[in-house]
Amino acid sequence: MLYMMNTRNYKHAELFGIPNAVYDRHLNPSDFSYKVLKNNARPGGNAIVIKYSDDLKQEVVIDKVLITNTCVANYVDGSHKDCLIVLGDILSSEQMTKVEASQTAAYSKFFDKNGNFKTGKAVQFSAEM
Repeated sequence: MLYMMNTRNYKHAELFGIPNAVYDRHLNPSDFSYKVLKNNARPGGNAIVIKYSDDLKQEVVIDKVLITNTCVANYVDGSHKDCLIVLGDILSSEQMTKVEASQTAAYSKFFDKNGNFKTGKAVQFSAEM
């Protein structure tokens, strides 16, 4: 299972012009999150993508995704180049408060002990289902 944080609420499908783009990282071999994606994003794999659902950043949307593929692409406007894109089908979505999500076992790995999104590792992998 890949856990991916989209705390900047990027609209990946629009940014890359790829309808089922759900996440991206710049091709940067020294970036921990890029390495996790490169080594673990596989067709048929499962992922959870979490993002804010409101401007006040009090609620989140959690998408459960079936990974269909990965590719390398650039932003449609050319402003960002060479990104590893995760493509997938959203199987389900749920919305809840950030507090609820931080206290839910399946999503707690996104949060620190204070209920804030963890920093430094936007992507994590766990062999557990």
